Amino acid sequence: PLGSFITDFEDFVANAFEKYENLAICGDVNMHLDRVSTHTHEWSTTLSSFGLQQLVTSATHKKGHILDPVISTHKVVDSNSIEVAHVMSKSFPSCDHYPILFK
Repeated sequence: PLGSFITDFEDFVANAFEKYENLAICGDVNMHLDRVSTHTHEWSTTLSSFGLQQLVTSATHKKGHILDPVISTHKVVDSNSIEVAHVMSKSFPSCDHYPILFK
């Protein structure tokens, strides 16, 4: 369930901050981050509580939602350096997610 994923993610980030000052986290969260819901609100609250920012602003899934965030502490990843490569999807026909590139 998404509620337990968010709790597990919060524990993961708390443990990571015990070892590292700066973080960049990327991955598929299987949650439509571009929709307003209780879970996306909890997600945003969790990120904010750790000073993290979700930097992807365009769809990362072929059905048109943001499922693959790039999360970072302040200034670790420049939001202008991220590109969701919609045109490259032809190179990965079996994948329903777009590649995310860092310029």
